[in-house]
Amino acid sequence: MYDDILLSGSRRFVVAFTRSLPGGRVRYAKMPEGDRRLFSVGSLLYLTELEEVSAQTGGHVKYIAKHEVQGRVQLQRLLNPSALFETDAKGNKVNYLRAEVQLLPEPPLPANDVPSAETWRAELLETWQQLQGLAVSFGEPHLAESFFTEVAPRISSGILAAAWQQLQVQTQMVRKQRRAMEEVRKIMEEGTMSQDEAFAQVLAQSRPTDLDWDFWEQLLPLLAAEPEQRGPMLQELVRDELKLSKARLSLKEALE
Repeated sequence: MYDDILLSGSRRFVVAFTRSLPGGRVRYAKMPEGDRRLFSVGSLLYLTELEEVSAQTGGHVKYIAKHEVQGRVQLQRLLNPSALFETDAKGNKVNYLRAEVQLLPEPPLPANDVPSAETWRAELLETWQQLQGLAVSFGEPHLAESFFTEVAPRISSGILAAAWQQLQVQTQMVRKQRRAMEEVRKIMEEGTMSQDEAFAQVLAQSRPTDLDWDFWEQLLPLLAAEPEQRGPMLQELVRDELKLSKARLSLKEALE
C-alpha cells in the first residue's frame, strides 16, 4: 500500500476496523465466518511521514509511517474483497483492500455549548495534557502543544476521538517495536543467532507490527458512539491511560 502511495502521490487512506486472530493479525481464511466482517465506519488518515527502514531491520519491517486523522468515512462498496483472503506461503497478506467510501461530516459544535459538554471538554484536555507530558518523558508519540490550545477546543468529539485513536495506534506500535528490538538485542548478546535469525524469531513470536483485538475493542465503541456520548467516553479512556502512565513512571523511577 505504501509503495502505491509513493507512486501515485496520494497520501490519504482508510483504516477499516474488523475482528482479528489472537495476536492482532487479520487473516479471514483462518477466522470463523462470524468474525469475517468489516465495520461500516473507518478513519480517514493522511500520511505525513514515511521512513524506509528495511536496511536496519533486515527487511522484516519496510516502513515506519506517521499519519494524522482527517475524519471518518462510511464504506460503500469493496472493490477487491478477495484481498482479505490472499496470503503468501508464510501466511502474510499480499494485497490490501480497496473500497469506495463516503466522507462523513462531523456536526459543528453548537453556538452555545451546554455546561455539561463544556465540562467534559475542559477536563478531557487537562487530563490529556498531563498524559502528553508523560509521553514526552517516555519518548513516545505525542501531539503538538498547539493542538490543545488552537485545535481541540473547537473541533467535534468525533475528530477528537479519531485523533486519540491514531495517537494510541502510534504509541502501541512504538512500544511493541521497542520490546521486539530489546528481545533481538538480548538474543544477539547470547551469541547463539545471527541478527536475521534473531529478527525472524522475535517476529514469529510477537508480531511487533500487529495490534491485538483487545486494543481495538476499547476504541471501536468510542468511534461508533453518538456525538453526545463520545466526549465522556473519550474522557474516561484518557483518564485510565493517565493512571497507567503514572504507574509506569513510578515503576521506572523505582528501578532506576
